Amino acid sequence: MGETDLKPVLYLKGPFRLESADGAVLRVSLRKAQALLVLLATAEQGRRERRWIEDRLWSDQDRERAAASLRQALSALRRVLSDNGVTLQADRQSLWLEPGALRVDSDGTFLEGFSAGDPVFQAWLDQERARHDGTPLPESRPAPAQSVWHVNIEIAEQDGPNGWFNLTFADIVARGLRETQNTPVSVLTRAEPSARLLTVAVSSVPFDGLLGVRVSLERRASNRQIWSGQRLLQMRGGPPTESQDCLSLANEVVGAVDQYLYRNSRDVGLDEPDRLYHQAVRDLFSMEPERIAAADAALDQALKLSERGLFLALRAQLKTIERVERLQNDTADLIEAAEAYSARALELEPDNSMVAAFLANTAGHLIRDQERSHELAQRSVDLNPANPMAWWALSSASMYLGRNQKALTYALNGQRLSARSQYRFWWDQQSFGTLFAIGKHEEAFEILKATHARNRNYRPPMRYLFALAAHFDDQTLAEEFLHKLEASEPNFSVTRMLEDPSYPASLIHSAPNLDLGKLRAFIK
Repeated sequence: MGETDLKPVLYLKGPFRLESADGAVLRVSLRKAQALLVLLATAEQGRRERRWIEDRLWSDQDRERAAASLRQALSALRRVLSDNGVTLQADRQSLWLEPGALRVDSDGTFLEGFSAGDPVFQAWLDQERARHDGTPLPESRPAPAQSVWHVNIEIAEQDGPNGWFNLTFADIVARGLRETQNTPVSVLTRAEPSARLLTVAVSSVPFDGLLGVRVSLERRASNRQIWSGQRLLQMRGGPPTESQDCLSLANEVVGAVDQYLYRNSRDVGLDEPDRLYHQAVRDLFSMEPERIAAADAALDQALKLSERGLFLALRAQLKTIERVERLQNDTADLIEAAEAYSARALELEPDNSMVAAFLANTAGHLIRDQERSHELAQRSVDLNPANPMAWWALSSASMYLGRNQKALTYALNGQRLSARSQYRFWWDQQSFGTLFAIGKHEEAFEILKATHARNRNYRPPMRYLFALAAHFDDQTLAEEFLHKLEASEPNFSVTRMLEDPSYPASLIHSAPNLDLGKLRAFIK
């Protein structure tokens, strides 16, 4: 009997079934634990992020309850697997099965009759069935004209300097919310509590040379506080509405509302195109190939329900990431699609800073029109300086025009605004790029290590970590990232990295004082 015959078998085709190495049926009692095993077994290298799993199996729960539910399912699944020689490993970010820990049977209809009782998991399952079996995706329900939910930004005071600050801060938050979703937003001193009202309460109190600002997110109909944030802002003349601390707090408020509405979409009535968009954002910035494909499918579905410039712009950004991550080989087709999405997005939402930022990134990194990229990025910042994606775009555009010191300033602005974001790795990567471009290689190296730690699926840091480890004579680390690149990019070679002008690591050729000879030493 071969070694592969001594492993448990997971049947993903036909009804769900898990058998021991000797053919006995293994009972996984919780349906969500079964679904967890399915998600891990279908993942590249058997690894998934905790939040990705929570979003699919407990989409109607808040973050704390979803995490607790995952721990319960994980415990139930581990009991069954460990008794049969399979280790399910975990850290604070991810869960994974060791490669080859299970045999997977692939005969029959994909997970016939299976359901985990969650609409987001069901959407994933429908896509997998379509991919495996050619089963048509179920038709989406028509989107309502607008969400049945309502957000009111409530200000404690309207008069005097404090009132002016409160109103202006509320306007900044309202703009950020309106740019990324269809939920109605109002600014009132008080609104009657209702089951469908989400309140953002803003108050400010002056101290000696400081302004204390507190914001809370509340569901008053159920006497529940969901989130709160505070800042002490320096007063230098007028109210500090343009300070980095003020803008970062506004961005946190937008993020808290977005996350709550998305995570509780079934309960709060978030409309379907919005839900699909926010799911696509999460999938796209995971940087996992299969999730990027899922993001593209979600955006395609959202656009069939509601043609928004935001959805088109994110799809253009997605095409850019497909090129940078080398997921698609036909650059001409990517450019053609991105140009069409960009033109229509600007027609539909010319004053949306997120649209302008996504299209600036597309113009710079895919279409390679750097002047156009800079123009769109500057417009994005002018429209909404609280949008960290706008600063990322402006930093990137400035760097490719050789304005490296400005690029660093803009990158640090975006990094500060996004300090508490789950996508912080994206802004850290840009800070690395600007430091690398001006020759601050040691600082760049440290930021890049942290960037990779925050998202191990993101390939650009691997390329530059390989280059910098070689530069600093860290042979072990250089070989580690060389092997990772060879495993994740089928056509990777050091020669190609150094000599192919289309390979997405162009900064190694322009960064001052980088020793490329040490990279050439790894050519096989």
